[in-house]
Amino acid sequence: RRGLLVCGSRRGVGGNPARAVAVARWLRWPVLADPLSGLRYGSPDRELIVDAYDIVLRSEEFARAHSPDFVLQWGGLPISKALQDFLQAAKAPRYVVVATPGTWPDPLFVATDLVQVDGAEFCAQLLRRLQASRAPDGAGEWLAEWQRAAAIAREGVRRALASPGEFFEGQVPALVLQRLRDGILFAGNSMPVRDLDTFGLGCSARVQVLGNRGASGIDGVVSTALGAAAAAGQPAVLVVGDLSFLHDLGGLQIAQRYRLSLAIVLVHNDGGGIFSFLPQAELGRVFERYFATPHGMAVEGVVRMCGSAYVRADSAASLVQALDEALGREGTTVIEVRTDRQRNAARRAEVLEGVLGALRAELPALAGCAAAAI
Repeated sequence: RRGLLVCGSRRGVGGNPARAVAVARWLRWPVLADPLSGLRYGSPDRELIVDAYDIVLRSEEFARAHSPDFVLQWGGLPISKALQDFLQAAKAPRYVVVATPGTWPDPLFVATDLVQVDGAEFCAQLLRRLQASRAPDGAGEWLAEWQRAAAIAREGVRRALASPGEFFEGQVPALVLQRLRDGILFAGNSMPVRDLDTFGLGCSARVQVLGNRGASGIDGVVSTALGAAAAAGQPAVLVVGDLSFLHDLGGLQIAQRYRLSLAIVLVHNDGGGIFSFLPQAELGRVFERYFATPHGMAVEGVVRMCGSAYVRADSAASLVQALDEALGREGTTVIEVRTDRQRNAARRAEVLEGVLGALRAELPALAGCAAAAI
């Protein structure tokens, strides 16, 4: 009855992720859908998709009260640190991971069972067996509790991002989703994909989200996004940090040579912004030199040298305008969004605390929310 379908990256699992949702629909389980799962955007099964779990699970009270008895993980481990912490602490009596042969996507060591098989075939056979038995009693109430909390968080995010105030990095993926509507969104590693997970909540847009995950995920991001855009022949946007962008400047000359079309939203905070959320941010000059690694480089010159268009966006309105123009023309455009790492970390915390405050107000049992995880 208290089950969860956790859908991470679908890479290597095989088949259509909707097959996994069909299992959850019969069981009345919430579907915690990672942005790379293929389920969060444009899915016809909006009723089951819980997209705001990264915020909801920052509430220790909600997490404790909603510890699952059964977890079915489809594909890779999700990006969300809050979800990872929740799954590790829950110690579900049954935790089944569905993965392709030769892979073992259980870095948290929480799985009780590993099924190495084509994901679509697994779900089809499982659903046939489930339909021959009786649906679990009371599962609808369990699902409704997750849906209620997610709806409150989703509305809180919507209000926070729409309110006038300081523009910050978390708004970028949400604005891209609003303007893209149909096409490819390639999410860079570190903060871009995490901001997408937290603030780029589900919508009806038919957007395919792609990303390079792994130990060397910042390498070749521009080139990979260009290849995905060329193969799909659809409007495409890459959201990438400055370090990842600088790692693959050569991709820009490839874009010019083959006349490839891609809108690149470059979130430029002069270094590794993700480290500003970790304890070593208190180390002062040591942190700046060895963790943040500021480079002090201006990118406009190299962008124009490689034949791409360049635009600077300093507000939500200017980013929207630049995106619309870039998606309306051929060729590659780099839209640079300059931010401050320290102010961004502070603003992100303010927004999350505001959303958690709305959760506390609507769900009085959630008295001790915290916004620590990134």
